[in-house]
Order: sequence, then structure tokens, then C-alpha cells
Amino acid sequence: AQPTRPPAATLPTPPTPAGATLTFEQLWVSRDGNTIVVGVPTAGISALTGESMIQVPVTLTNNGERDWSPESTGFVGTLNNAPIPESTEGDWMYRSPIVPHTSVTLTKVFMSKPGQFGLKVSTPNGMASFAGQV
Repeated sequence: AQPTRPPAATLPTPPTPAGATLTFEQLWVSRDGNTIVVGVPTAGISALTGESMIQVPVTLTNNGERDWSPESTGFVGTLNNAPIPESTEGDWMYRSPIVPHTSVTLTKVFMSKPGQFGLKVSTPNGMASFAGQV
């Protein structure tokens, strides 16, 4: 019988290059291994105000050994490269720490009409940038 080799170790995913802008649904990797995925945004109408809005699912995954404090993470939405306000209808007040080896999906809501939408997510370990048409 031939000896069997152990399976090759999986190399960690390298960090996303600084300044890179990803399309929605792509995986952004920080230098500490935490990841962010911004789902495909959807346009809608606010039930509270009747204004146009864009809803965006954002999944934050803590692959490290320390809690990830969402307060240290900022979100800036843009439409056609101009800043747009975040609505209080989304998870803008999420405060619970993301414990190691878990994911949290937040729904971010921005008051805007459809167009070329961008979302920048600032973390202590880098900035994730996503863009695409809504």
C-alpha cells in the first residue's frame, strides 16, 4: 500500500489590497483576518417617511481571537460619489460585540434614490469599499 499524504494546509486568505473597491457580494479581508461582505443593495420606499431608500445587508465576520466592537466600525454611503445620509431605520445603533468566530449581518439603510451606490466600511484594521449599481 502507498503511504497517504496529509491534506495540504489551507492558506489563509490574503488581506484585500488597500484602496481596492469590490463589487457587492465579494469578500473583503482585513489584515487581522476579519471579513466583510456587502450584499446586493435594494431600493425601496420608507414605511415611516415615504422617502426613497437603499437597504444594504452587511455581514461582519470576526475570525480573530478578540471581540470586534461595532462602535469602532463606521459606514458611509454614497450615491454617484456624493455622501448620502444613513437612516435610523437600519441597524445603525447595533452595539453588541461580535465575539470571536461569529458573524453578524446588519441591515444598513440610506436615504437615497437608486443610482451608482458605494459603501465604505471603516474598521480599526482597514477600510472596505464596495460599489455598484442599485
